[in-house]
Amino acid sequence: MSNVVITATPSGGSAIAEGGDADVAQGTTVTLNYSSLDECYTWGGWSVTKVGGGSVSVSGSGNGATFTVPTDADVVVTATVTAKTMYNITWHIPSDANGTGGVIADDAVTQRCNGGTFTMPGLKSNPTGDYNCQTLIGWTFSSGAFESKTGAMPSPFYAVGATSPAITSDTTFYAVYSRPGAGSS
Repeated sequence: MSNVVITATPSGGSAIAEGGDADVAQGTTVTLNYSSLDECYTWGGWSVTKVGGGSVSVSGSGNGATFTVPTDADVVVTATVTAKTMYNITWHIPSDANGTGGVIADDAVTQRCNGGTFTMPGLKSNPTGDYNCQTLIGWTFSSGAFESKTGAMPSPFYAVGATSPAITSDTTFYAVYSRPGAGSS
């Protein structure tokens, strides 16, 4: 029997049973699978090394990859994943006449990995004063944007509850409020 130890590099990037080990009969073909991969990681592949040195040939690279347990050593199986670049998300909410602004919803993201998306948040509370009777309707990349009286939206415009664009750099979103009487002539 050979001992097979499973690791993941870096830790936490996938649903691989890290630190698991099992005694497997020498000469047995083992199939390697992972159940999921966090969206902020990319798959790098499997490697199998003999304890004490030397590599073991692996056929395939993802789910269903196989290797044969050697007759002369225990092995370590490593699943390699690479973390994607993380970007900061900033939410700009204007202040009201009293110098206070709305409070972003608790589930608003503040970071996202390269290419990631999320649901555009609402507010826990809206500003008052200068923004009285106005409601947050979405987000844009331009400051000071409001829906026009004819209902035209800034471009691009992402409604509350819509899917964000793919994040590829640090990004600031600015609140877009409805104007009283918007959409009417």
